[in-house]
Amino acid sequence: MDQSELARRTGITSVAVNGWCTGATKSIKGENLLKAAAALKVSPQWLAYGKGTMTGDLPSLSLDAASVKDMLDELERRGETEVAQLFFEYARRKEKGG
Repeated sequence: MDQSELARRTGITSVAVNGWCTGATKSIKGENLLKAAAALKVSPQWLAYGKGTMTGDLPSLSLDAASVKDMLDELERRGETEVAQLFFEYARRKEKGG
């Protein structure tokens, strides 16, 4: 899935999606993180932290506020470069059929 398709599926602007992918945006906000994870069919935790199972049993979108805050704090801690690397790693895996 390319950036424009992700933007279309999530209802998030292509400028915002581009910012995530290039690292220009430091972190993904809670609702957008959940939308992006759902569209990419990955767990929000994997997308936010790069840890755990990328897909598998995806958690429901009824995350509590503390979980969302923890994810956002971790994204901010990791910084824009690591967040961008997570997106690029995901794209590479999808291209390879993984």
